[in-house]
Amino acid sequence: MRDKEVDFVAKKGERLIYLQCTYVLVDEQTIRREYAPLEAIPDNYEKMVISLDDVSFPSNNGIRHIQAWKLLDVI
Repeated sequence: MRDKEVDFVAKKGERLIYLQCTYVLVDEQTIRREYAPLEAIPDNYEKMVISLDDVSFPSNNGIRHIQAWKLLDVI
């Protein structure tokens, strides 16, 4: 997708998840950088940003934020 990339695409059966991983979402620029590739994907499969932030951020345009240690509970 031009100058954007998604870190992982996970597939199990019919379920497909796009995963973007980052250390922490420290500022607005980092948040935009991490969410932008997922926002550019035109399909409706699940999209998640995974980080080590102490706080959980609300969904952003249907993209969920997941704390890394909670990932297995979600997928």
